[in-house]
Amino acid sequence: MKRLQKVVIDTSALLNHEGLIDELKEKYKIVIPIKVVEELDNIKQNSTNDSLKYFARKSIHSLKNNYDLITFDLINEVDKSFDEEINDNKIVSCAKRNNALLITDDMNLKVKAYSLGLECLDIEDKVVDDEYNGVKEIVLSEQNLIYLYEHNRENIYDCLINQYLIVKDEKGIILDKL
Repeated sequence: MKRLQKVVIDTSALLNHEGLIDELKEKYKIVIPIKVVEELDNIKQNSTNDSLKYFARKSIHSLKNNYDLITFDLINEVDKSFDEEINDNKIVSCAKRNNALLITDDMNLKVKAYSLGLECLDIEDKVVDDEYNGVKEIVLSEQNLIYLYEHNRENIYDCLINQYLIVKDEKGIILDKL
């Protein structure tokens, strides 16, 4: 029997990619740091952003529906290189401890992972062009489109200065040009 590679999923990835666990559960052994569960609960209870609260609840339901396929890492220790009070440090340390890939939309967390020699697994709905041509096309689910419009001042798709973003739905229809 083939042994599945482990992945640690960060809070940002769960919030931004509905159905991520269902998409990954056949291909990877999923590890969720307890700090991610705590962050989702905090968002669900305390966020002033109703959309974010909704996605936190959806993520928690996904964890509950798949709990028998998920390993929950209850250790909150951090790598000696990092501040132990920062949640991201607990999450990246979990990935290192479990010898796992890290899935996150948080660029700073990716940098921390790379500094520890960890690989990050990019999520499929972000199309990355290796060659700059002035345009980047992305295909977004409805939830990710909502997130994009609610965070339109953030450069969440790493566009370069003066680069256009072509937003398509899952059927390939252009929804917006930004």
